[in-house]
Amino acid sequence: MLSKQEEIGLTKELGKVRKEILDLRRELNLVDGEKEAAFENKERYGNDIDEAIKKVNALKTGRDSLISEIKGDKEKRGKLNSEFRQNISKLKEVRESQRALIKKHGIRDPSSIKELIEKMEYKVETEAMSFEKEKELMKKIKELKKKSGEVKALYDIAQEINKDSKELDTLKTSSDTIHQKIQSRATNAQEKHEEFITILKGLEELKQKKSGWLEKFLKLKVKFTGTNAALKEKLAVMNELNSKYREHVQGKKKKKEEIIKEKLKSKEEIVLNKIKTGGKLTTEDLLVMQSVDEKTDLEEKKVS
Repeated sequence: MLSKQEEIGLTKELGKVRKEILDLRRELNLVDGEKEAAFENKERYGNDIDEAIKKVNALKTGRDSLISEIKGDKEKRGKLNSEFRQNISKLKEVRESQRALIKKHGIRDPSSIKELIEKMEYKVETEAMSFEKEKELMKKIKELKKKSGEVKALYDIAQEINKDSKELDTLKTSSDTIHQKIQSRATNAQEKHEEFITILKGLEELKQKKSGWLEKFLKLKVKFTGTNAALKEKLAVMNELNSKYREHVQGKKKKKEEIIKEKLKSKEEIVLNKIKTGGKLTTEDLLVMQSVDEKTDLEEKKVS
């Protein structure tokens, strides 16, 4: 059994350990909450990173597809422009030939000769004129018909120029249409590229934040483990102190019971002596005898 001073020391030590355990449990709960919050933030940024990577891949695929289409369109436009330049060169040659024939025959419009011939023939057929005048007119018609044959090439050239001009217009329209497609796709590709770059920059920031929360989570996990271990140690100390304190309390109780027993035995002997000598019993004496009887009954019950 402990001395009074040792009992006071043990009680103080128990109080101190209980307070330390309370503080450790409070700290453990706080650290656990921070640890879980850090883990949730780490997971949230991890999910954001996954989504960002999906977007980056989708944008890259879309951008590369557009670039491939632009490359194909540029090849088509290059072929059309090459054909356009060839046709321009051909048209220049045709127009040079046309100018040379115009200069040679002095006629800009080949169809005007045919109209003039038809008018002169109609005049011969419908108007009354002298033989000499008709002969002169027929001579002119003959000369015009000869000239008409000579300038037929000029008429054919005019038709070819008209055809080439239409082909040039078609080529120009096709080239412009493809150019517009290229511009539209290039703009779209540029937008995707810029968004791609923006998300990549954001992705680096997300990775840094996730890394920061991961680092914090790991530190808190270590702290949680250490605090939990310290709590277990304190609980073990408290259990040991409680066991020691219970032993002390049981010892005090046993000692008290022994003292009471001794006192009761002493009083019992006095009462018995009074009974033997015929002395007068007091109320206290009767209570002592009652206590002795109750004690005896209790011991008999334990034995049985």
